[in-house]
Amino acid sequence: MTTLALVIAAAAVALGLGRWLRLPAAPLGIVAGLGLSLSPAPLDTDHVRGGLALAATFLLFAVSAEIDRRDVRRYRRAAWATAVVYLTVTGMIAAVAGSILGLELRTTVYLTLALTSSSTLLVVQLLRRRERFFEPIGRFVTGVVLAQDALVVVGLTVAVVAEAGASRLGWTALSVAALLGVAWFSARQVVPRVLRGSRLGSEEQLLFVLGVLVAFGAACWALDLPLVLGAYLAGAVFSPFPVGGIVRGYVASFADFFTVLFFVLLGAVLVIPRPDELAADAILVGAVLLVRPLLLLPLARRIGLTVRSSIEAVTLLSNAGELGLVVVLVALDRGLVPESLLSVVAMVAVITMSLTPWLSGDRAVSSSTHYYPARRPPPVARDLHGHVVLIGCGEAGRVLLKHLQAEDVPVVVVDDDPDVIGRIVSNGAPAVRGDGADPKVLRAAGAHRAAAIVSTMRRRGDNAALLARASGRPVLVQVFAEAAAEEVRRLGGTPVVEASLASDAFLRWYERRPGRDSARTGPP
Repeated sequence: MTTLALVIAAAAVALGLGRWLRLPAAPLGIVAGLGLSLSPAPLDTDHVRGGLALAATFLLFAVSAEIDRRDVRRYRRAAWATAVVYLTVTGMIAAVAGSILGLELRTTVYLTLALTSSSTLLVVQLLRRRERFFEPIGRFVTGVVLAQDALVVVGLTVAVVAEAGASRLGWTALSVAALLGVAWFSARQVVPRVLRGSRLGSEEQLLFVLGVLVAFGAACWALDLPLVLGAYLAGAVFSPFPVGGIVRGYVASFADFFTVLFFVLLGAVLVIPRPDELAADAILVGAVLLVRPLLLLPLARRIGLTVRSSIEAVTLLSNAGELGLVVVLVALDRGLVPESLLSVVAMVAVITMSLTPWLSGDRAVSSSTHYYPARRPPPVARDLHGHVVLIGCGEAGRVLLKHLQAEDVPVVVVDDDPDVIGRIVSNGAPAVRGDGADPKVLRAAGAHRAAAIVSTMRRRGDNAALLARASGRPVLVQVFAEAAAEEVRRLGGTPVVEASLASDAFLRWYERRPGRDSARTGPP
């Protein structure tokens, strides 16, 4: 009980600090766990290992239940191709690291599986926070992490079963097929009827969800399969819409705490790495952050993503996730890998997961896009005046550009994505590649002679810099919240609130809808 109380207290402190300082849970949890292990506090190693296995099982369940597989059907082929490339490249990287550490072939296989998957929870959290989850980049990235998770879970199951001998492969294949059938039937018939067709209260629904998780885990235990397979299948059962929305509401209420708890327990069992392990960590971190994204970038470009979206996608995937730690824990529990492998994988996961929010952020992505090579567009006419400067030609910018061109309004587009610039120029409109807040770019676009400037840039700092350099020209800025609109007004601009555009469009449709008069004068 003392060990449990200490671990829960450390997890609560780490979770509170993470929310206060807006820092990732992984490094804070690891530091808290290391602090516990180095302190004189009595810790029962068996209890810590048992708690770690329990937290890992629930964490994988939460990861699997996070995304509806049907949402990414359009990008399924590209996602699987990307996941296979990731697995192949990671195997090569792991072979190099394994030669440095003197690892056996079996250990190198588990290292490859551990580093193949990105952090699904982190990727989904970042996409939702940036309102990109339902955009093409969000569909593609979530499809990739789902394919990665499936590859790792299947690979782990095969690797574990193979240790028992070839005689078990047939029986194991039948067992896994039966579990898949039960999962499919439960997702289509049982779960929707229980959660939506019955009158169960919130507590009963939560107990049913946990009961399904326990049932799949017990089935894997009875069949001598990894428990992570049961957790993954149980999560997949609850992922489809609309059931997924109900379950994710329950899971989210304590998923954050279990995530921090997992990393606290992990920190409590880690050991200080040796110099050769630090060298391997450096190679692996560099490969995950640099080599894999560069190899993945052409695949992202082939599916139609712009340069900027492709760079954001590959940087979102440039991390080793929590599933990799689960892989090592399963292998350790069965005595298949050395203890040192856990420290190596944990170090890579913590460093890469901590850097991913920054590397995939707007500023880092914009800087990378700026250096991406592209053909030089034709220069903008110097005598152009009375035109509109449109900064940013994403979804909203394209709609506005189409309307302006239909009205024969002269427009100059400013964007930092070479694909966008190439497309605009090929359609006959002048364009300037660069940062919309850069004075040189604004001068090249003739902003000082423009009739108006329209900005669809997302970052407040960029819009503030634009308003300060607008030379007295009217500036319209697209915003997504009333607080941002007030700031734009204070700086002298005219805000256009996204929500108001949607409501205005609805009201215009409502006024013109068929049968409007009959609806008003219908029978009382």
